[in-house]
Amino acid sequence: MRLPPRISTIVVLSILVPGLSACPGSEPPDDERPNPFEELSVDASYTLPCLEGEVEVVRTEMGVPHVYAKNRSDIACAIGFVTARDRYFQMDLISRFGLGTLSELLGDLGLENDIEVRSRGGRQIAENMLAAATPAERSAWEGYAAGINAYIELAAQSLLPAPEELELVYTLLGAEHPSDLMKPWTALNVAGVASTINFVSGFETTDIRLEATAKALETWGLNKPKGELRNAGAIADIWNNIVPVYPVASAPDFGDSEARSTSTSPNLRLHRGPKVEAGVLARALDTAQKMEQRVGRGPDTEGFGSNQWTVHGDLTSSGNAVLAGDGHLALTSPAFLYQLHLDTTVFGEGDIHTIGLTIPGAPIVGLGHNGSVAWAHTSQVSDINDYYRDVVVLDDEGRPSATVFAGEEIPLQSLNESYVTAAALGSEAGEQTIARWITGQGRPLFSLEGTEVDSAASDPAAVNIFGRWIVAGDVDADGQITAITAAATHYFEQHMIHNVLGWGEASDVDEWGEHLSGMTSYSQHFVAADTSGNILYSGFQAMPCRRYLPRDEEGQPLPGAHPQRLIDGTLYPSFEVRYTEDRRIDSSKDSDTACALTWDEYPHSKNPSQGYLLNSNNAPADFAWDNDLFNDPVYIGGPWYGTWRGSRIDELLLEGAGSHSVESMAAIQADTKSRMATEFLAHLLTALDTAEAHAMDPTIDSTTSSGRMAALWASHGARLEEARGRLTSWDARDLNAASGVETFYNSPDQGDIDDAVATMIWNAYFGRFLRSVWNDEGLPSVFRPTSSYGRTRALKSLLDGVGPNGGELVSTDPETGESVFFDDISTEVTESSDELMIAALVEALDWLAEEFETEDQAEWLWGLKHTVSFDSFVAREIGSGVPLIASLFSPMNIRPDVLPLTDAPLPSGDPRQGLEGFPRPGDSFAVDAAGYLGVSDFSYSSGPVMRMAFELDPAGVSGINILPGGQSADPDSPHFADQASLWLANETLPVRFDLDDVLAGVESREVLTP
Repeated sequence: MRLPPRISTIVVLSILVPGLSACPGSEPPDDERPNPFEELSVDASYTLPCLEGEVEVVRTEMGVPHVYAKNRSDIACAIGFVTARDRYFQMDLISRFGLGTLSELLGDLGLENDIEVRSRGGRQIAENMLAAATPAERSAWEGYAAGINAYIELAAQSLLPAPEELELVYTLLGAEHPSDLMKPWTALNVAGVASTINFVSGFETTDIRLEATAKALETWGLNKPKGELRNAGAIADIWNNIVPVYPVASAPDFGDSEARSTSTSPNLRLHRGPKVEAGVLARALDTAQKMEQRVGRGPDTEGFGSNQWTVHGDLTSSGNAVLAGDGHLALTSPAFLYQLHLDTTVFGEGDIHTIGLTIPGAPIVGLGHNGSVAWAHTSQVSDINDYYRDVVVLDDEGRPSATVFAGEEIPLQSLNESYVTAAALGSEAGEQTIARWITGQGRPLFSLEGTEVDSAASDPAAVNIFGRWIVAGDVDADGQITAITAAATHYFEQHMIHNVLGWGEASDVDEWGEHLSGMTSYSQHFVAADTSGNILYSGFQAMPCRRYLPRDEEGQPLPGAHPQRLIDGTLYPSFEVRYTEDRRIDSSKDSDTACALTWDEYPHSKNPSQGYLLNSNNAPADFAWDNDLFNDPVYIGGPWYGTWRGSRIDELLLEGAGSHSVESMAAIQADTKSRMATEFLAHLLTALDTAEAHAMDPTIDSTTSSGRMAALWASHGARLEEARGRLTSWDARDLNAASGVETFYNSPDQGDIDDAVATMIWNAYFGRFLRSVWNDEGLPSVFRPTSSYGRTRALKSLLDGVGPNGGELVSTDPETGESVFFDDISTEVTESSDELMIAALVEALDWLAEEFETEDQAEWLWGLKHTVSFDSFVAREIGSGVPLIASLFSPMNIRPDVLPLTDAPLPSGDPRQGLEGFPRPGDSFAVDAAGYLGVSDFSYSSGPVMRMAFELDPAGVSGINILPGGQSADPDSPHFADQASLWLANETLPVRFDLDDVLAGVESREVLTP
């Protein structure tokens, strides 16, 4: 590598001068250490009151900061300052979200969120973490806050620019100057960020959705054609069918089952025990849906998920382990994550040296490497939340006073929370006190039977339950007032930041895992690798044993004791989490309620014989292979996300065995083979052949499904034949979902263009076929764990059940030999799966001709409809669905007006004119996640928010990464949209860790002084 002239001599110096060695015992005193940056010109310098010594901040390509300090205190102060300069408004919102103080900034717009956060105990969790911090940890958090405050002070003096977001809206938020809205931080604000991470990482409301579904399934379908068949099929073939399509396990050697089964297990029987009043469940479901939407997931979430894997040196070209991770979140501007590099080894005590990603406002590296160990994670939604049916007793004034457990009344606790509302966005300034309610076991009151009123002024007995004013009462006249209460391991979190910091100090995967064993509710699948060649998978967190829930002799939960259906059961105790003296999860099992799984009981794998480990939100182990979650030694939840992405990664890892590298990791991350076409195209091609054959058969009865297929071919044969030819050729070329559109980041050849046309035809068809199978049914929320994955998995089951094997499906109609769900109940005739496919393709071809304004299929390019955009973080995460917020923060969007699609102006009439997003390859469930299943809108705004890959070479860890949302939140910064341009081209930045490598990429230098 050729070095820039001004720093080439510094690299030589860093090699030759012994004082730069980080080996223990070889460092000279701090004041004698040469400064490897001293010959670089200083671009800026700032005085920070929170510093004890001088700190160097150098930025490499695209504004990535590398912070060099002497000690923990100074590095905390410095990264607080540096992060705030790049992302203050974002980090402030994240902290406010965790503490429930958005209304102090946004007025009434934030009040609903604040009440919800306080009601679920979000602020209490932050206070618990702060109280549990050691003096040294608290000092670091305070130093980080002080660094943020140093930026606030400089912005107030106009010595540094205020956040662009505040420049856009400060007058609407009731301020005379943007800095008026920048309130000083304390350690509690840092804990508020941690509380947000705690909530986003693992909170879920599955139990409430399942209870609502169970109630709906009691009678659903019975008034429909062949209703009993439909109802039984909805339960057995869809709701209770939890077997993954491909048995890809993240811990392949954990357990011994390889069986796949489509048998129906009783894992979610429709047992109906003591019920909650209908309004209680309805309000709980509405609250649950809102809370799931806030974290970007839920049953209707499309495209949710992430990828990660690690490969042992036996399968790499270098003999070193490699690791890759690409988390899938909202593609916002700025990104939800922030890149930084922390180092105290060059100037100081030498105990901090990590690089990677964090959430703005968190003084840690959550993903990345430390020179010895690298790690990545994906979201793991396991069962660490329970919801209970409780019976509430009222006091003489008609307000809740106690719950009933084991025949005894246990007093409820009413805890007052103060809310300050700013005079912002049309709100009136004010302050009010609203109580949140928890049971004697510490469970928040999530929903309450009674009558909903407008405010506390409407009735003195009204209480606020998650934002609704309820006057408690026996609405259904059953003699009881019921409620739903919530238990979660989140409420016991204390040491999350401590353990994440511990990852950065680990010397190998075993030591790294020791810190994971202290996680209460991080709810992530992890892979890790080290420079000794070890690879590790674990999703460990505090998982309750739930020994108080009885099971039968076969291990199945007794009626009312299913851990995902406790709302509909007998009231049992709720779990608690305890810590050992060294801040690990107490797994001693000396108490039924405090019982937690040990590390060995939780699925994990180290150095498996297959030579690699992967997770794409799929199952940790083989628990669901036999369609039963309760015949294994332990229960940790499920079902998990599917294996559409995971099976493709598994295939690619096997194909490349022996030659893997950072480059091959990046190639896998960018894979755009169409997974839905891989699974379902053959069915369509067979149906097309069948339709053509029917059209040639004069004996076909026109009133049958075969006759209607023949008629469709007779009317549309030429178009269908051309589409079949294009799809068949696409299949032969390996189903690459190409964009086909010329841009500054893509130059397609004819093969790409042909692939793009076929991709467009396929996606216009498949969404319509999927819709024709399911949308007429009016099914309740039976698809698990999400609608998009659940619908496609169920569709494959139905298609695989066609013909001789159809008898395996409970929904098989003996008159047709296939699932009754293929019949469209909105018509008087009985359709077949083949007929639905041909009709969906004809409809797709009609739509495409109209949409592209031409019958010429060669003009139907996927990238002209399949586009990605990077929209304002504020609009997406805080103001979703609020047009005013979207409009106010539109200057924060990264669209083609910011990054023009071509270097030269587009000619008049060019179809690329007016595109609001960037043409992209890929489609639903591709490894390179690229949107969801649609019928007319194929744009998307969620996907890989990073593309991280490392080689764990003992001589020095190297790697790559990219953040499409950019490093800076300032639209005028050169580092606002620069990474998006690389991301669009599937290009990355080097992750510069070692000193000489950092020096080789330096673009600017700042000096921070006391």
